[in-house]
Amino acid sequence: MYTQRNRTRFPSLLIFALAALVALATVPLIGYYEDAPVEARGRDSNRKLKRELENILKANTTEEDKIKAMHSEVNQLEAFDAESVRALIEFYAEELEELKENQKLGALELAVLDKISGVTDKDVLKELREDLLDFELPLRLRARLFDAIASDQGEDTSLFMIELTENASTTIRMFAVQDLGKRLYKDAFDALIKRVRYDANHRVRKAAVEAITVYGRKWDELKKQTVQALIDLMVRVDVTEGGGMLVGSCADALKKLSGEDFGADPAAWAKWWRQQENKAADDEGEDKPRRTDGAREYKAYGISTMSKKVVFVVDSSSSMLEKLSDEEKKEMQGDATTGEERNPDGSKKAEIDWTKINTKWDFAREELKRIVSNLDEKTRFTIISYNDNMSVWEDDIQEADKKNKEKALAFIDKISVGRRTNMYDAISGAIELAEKNLNEVSDEKKKKERRRPRRGDDDEEDEDVFTGEAEDLVPDTIYFLTDGLATAGKYRGPDIGPRAATKEENELYFEAMKNMLAEIKERNRVAQITIHAVGIGKGQDNWTLKRLAEQNSGTYVSYGK
Repeated sequence: MYTQRNRTRFPSLLIFALAALVALATVPLIGYYEDAPVEARGRDSNRKLKRELENILKANTTEEDKIKAMHSEVNQLEAFDAESVRALIEFYAEELEELKENQKLGALELAVLDKISGVTDKDVLKELREDLLDFELPLRLRARLFDAIASDQGEDTSLFMIELTENASTTIRMFAVQDLGKRLYKDAFDALIKRVRYDANHRVRKAAVEAITVYGRKWDELKKQTVQALIDLMVRVDVTEGGGMLVGSCADALKKLSGEDFGADPAAWAKWWRQQENKAADDEGEDKPRRTDGAREYKAYGISTMSKKVVFVVDSSSSMLEKLSDEEKKEMQGDATTGEERNPDGSKKAEIDWTKINTKWDFAREELKRIVSNLDEKTRFTIISYNDNMSVWEDDIQEADKKNKEKALAFIDKISVGRRTNMYDAISGAIELAEKNLNEVSDEKKKKERRRPRRGDDDEEDEDVFTGEAEDLVPDTIYFLTDGLATAGKYRGPDIGPRAATKEENELYFEAMKNMLAEIKERNRVAQITIHAVGIGKGQDNWTLKRLAEQNSGTYVSYGK
């Protein structure tokens, strides 16, 4: 098992893990060993690598130089058998954590993960299926091991993926559903429909919605059942308990399947579907439904969302105190929500007092206060401010009731401005809020719900269905706001002040940002959070912010660039 209890110190396990890998590699390290027996070559290679790694670790060099040397060793590894893959897994699970604060670690982590996901031998992949089901493996490792196993497009693997849709691990169910959506294995459709109807976890359900939409568009005979399942889900899901984004996914899917657009209004879609069935029965039916879903969305920093579980991450570095030009203020004011919107009880929503807006921080603060004041009571949220360090309002997302809103508004007013911009730790902290609340292992099963048969439905047996559990404290949306470049934290550029960066400094910065984006994307495969990016002012890093949003299903808006 790969647990903290079994951790050993850095030098010893690293040496033996990498030594085992090279010893098991198919290509000898040096020509001298080619004529020796295989077993002897393995032992000699093991001793040789052990000496080399001991020299690396004993050398009077920086941690970065040691990481670079280990990176080189990993990249030289050749084809694996199952045991050598397991050795690499153990190295990742138990040793890389020792160097987690080092900026260069991201590239080393990705090199190890790439080696694992690059395994293609079918017999080895079958042997590794059992390892995939080890619940104690780090999630990023399981994701890459899953990728390797899923690379086999054979029917046996397709059937294995169907089995995994009933797995106790939420993430494994989600990965299996995503894979079946790509491989278009028609016999998997019933398993996917079951996830849409019965899975209690929104991450799995969202993946299943996307998967059955692909099947419904490819096979006409599956289209009706797909549309019915999507509308049923929209009507049944409790939007106030975190289903807002899921309802939005269903609406997007129905638009693709039908060519109609009733937004995220379950009643309108249900009415439209009744009309389609009435037409099939030569009945004129009702008038065409109208879209009435505006109240389900709200706007934050100019980006609309339906999320009921959100984290607001705002930059409070010293550059945020720079004054806004009249043109910048006008641009922001045009996108900000005004008092014309009303609450369900008819009262006006809170709006920004633009007479208070002089600096970038004024806008970030006052807009956040407006957003919090207008949140629906059943929305859950928290706030992270960051500069050199990070300050969190609440460690878990909280209901937006009156008491919590008052506390949050007081927290916003007390945020102090620091010097530098620690982008990575802020985004990582927001993702960690999700990761720590993931229900990764569940034993939840229930009987399939009895429902009134519909025209064209097959008879269904009353059987046990694995449902998993909901994740009420897992945020599904992050709003990330900044005005500058990353100058602190694990991934950063040089803090050069007002002077222009040199060509070498620019190259180092963008290399760090590429590694940061790769790590965030890799981690977010599991959490499945929509990340919106908001840039303010001329100094914003639009290259990074644009890709941060694009790679994580979000939207990027820029003010004053």
